[in-house]
Amino acid sequence: MFAVRGLADNPDAIDWNRVPRLPGDTATVFAGSAGESTYNNHAYLEHFDGRFWAMWSTHATDGNFHGMHVRYATSADGMKWSPARLLSPIPKGKRYVARGFWVRDGALLALASLDSGQPKKQPHWAAPDLTLEAFEWKRGRWPELGTVHPDTINNFPPKKLPGGVWAMARRDYQFNLSLMMGGVKGFNQWEISPVPNPEGRPFNEPDLLIRPDGKIAMHIRDNRASRRIYRSVSADGGRTWSTPLRTNFPDANAKNFNLRLRNGLCVLVSNANTQGPHRRVPLTLATSRDGIVYDRIAVVEGAPGGPRMPGHDKGPGYTYPHAIEHGDHVYVIYAHHRDDIVVRRFSAAQLEKMPA
Repeated sequence: MFAVRGLADNPDAIDWNRVPRLPGDTATVFAGSAGESTYNNHAYLEHFDGRFWAMWSTHATDGNFHGMHVRYATSADGMKWSPARLLSPIPKGKRYVARGFWVRDGALLALASLDSGQPKKQPHWAAPDLTLEAFEWKRGRWPELGTVHPDTINNFPPKKLPGGVWAMARRDYQFNLSLMMGGVKGFNQWEISPVPNPEGRPFNEPDLLIRPDGKIAMHIRDNRASRRIYRSVSADGGRTWSTPLRTNFPDANAKNFNLRLRNGLCVLVSNANTQGPHRRVPLTLATSRDGIVYDRIAVVEGAPGGPRMPGHDKGPGYTYPHAIEHGDHVYVIYAHHRDDIVVRRFSAAQLEKMPA
């Protein structure tokens, strides 16, 4: 999967200071402030009704504790952003986690998981009351639409498959991995296809790529610290999946995101550093013609540093990326040391010409 010339022989020894940097435009979507919005993470982008939309999770002091909620901002050009506003309520005794926008039947939905879990309180990340909830943009507000599916946390919003159904990788509160397919008859109408896991690995945060060959690849974070992306493939439109296999693509044990551009280029945004205590520096972008072998990689952001505001689940890193293509550009959004939410804009043609 990783075949970048001069780097693939030993991905664990890459000197990231020598990997090319992607030139582009940078904007701050939201700057956190101590005691009010100390923690900001899980960012997503969408373009709808002539505007860019960003959403993310935020907490006054510490990530993933009760009271975490979802905020949003909008922009005409993706570079100058409105003040942040509440998208979800601020829950008591529970937490919302931003899970992405979904444009369905001409409406803009926002997804967020909801549960009563807290760090170090459950054997798994979430609590048994985990649900995936939807909000719908209507007349300047985000009223609650309802539960998308019980016992579900997704990582990225649904992607439409060639057959017309929506698909979304998900896991339950015990980290069992599967694929949701449906979403056509109703936002809450889904069938579940399990992903085999004979090794019993703690897989996490899968994402889907519809490859040029028509097959669907699922790229999976391995929480057992193999420092490699695992990949499962479906040749029948997502109904059945191959056993996930360990690839040679380096990974910091972090969330990755996949995007196929209109020109056919496949883009993988991730934290590919496997070395040292700050592996989520840098944030990288790799490209592939076939979605199978990635032979080019560059740094989206890689400057050293760390949070300016301390808190739980905070540390050095450019984390939880998401990206969209709009017009002639690709926009990558991510958390900056989980203090701020940042977006970078690149020319799609520029990504095609990344040096091998």
